[in-house]
Amino acid sequence: MNNRYFTLMFVFGIFILTTPIAQAADLHRFWSEKYKGHFYTTVENERQATSVNGDWAYEGVAYQVADKNTGVPTYRFWSENYKHHFFTVSESEKKNLEENDPNWIYEGIGFYVAASGQPVHRFWSDAYKGHFFTVSEAEKSNIEKNDPNWKYEGIAWYAPRENQSSTPEALTITISDDEVSTITEEEIASRIIVENNIVIENII
Repeated sequence: MNNRYFTLMFVFGIFILTTPIAQAADLHRFWSEKYKGHFYTTVENERQATSVNGDWAYEGVAYQVADKNTGVPTYRFWSENYKHHFFTVSESEKKNLEENDPNWIYEGIGFYVAASGQPVHRFWSDAYKGHFFTVSEAEKSNIEKNDPNWKYEGIAWYAPRENQSSTPEALTITISDDEVSTITEEEIASRIIVENNIVIENII
């Protein structure tokens, strides 16, 4: 039994180590009562610096964003006049701001989001001159019903659905009692590929 378990883990380990695995990142959310706006970042140094800035209160992780190898980039802008950041995945909106609105300075890619999944909702406040983004349906509903300062603009982008496990335990095969003492490593490897729908060309 121990030998068979070791063999399975050995085969699984080869697959895990040689296959690119997308890593989601936490999107940290801050609120500023002074500036009446939110700030979002996945950068740990930026999170730490903002956490000790008295103008900003840490609200926790908003949701997980996508890996840069598979995700859609969000473009990040800063307005010195409004003291707000703005994020968009729209190339045309990015270009329009860069060419026509001097209130916003392009800072680069903020983070990466999913092409589909959980919708992230976007609000604009003409009073606060800033945007708000939320993945929470309850928060969206509450703002629409109770806070006239915010106007709903639609879906900004998507957050990944609940992550599926990429650990070795997620790869399983069925071995009958008759096969326990006779099955070979090659047969185990082949069955792992077939029963877990692994695409060979994805292996480096």
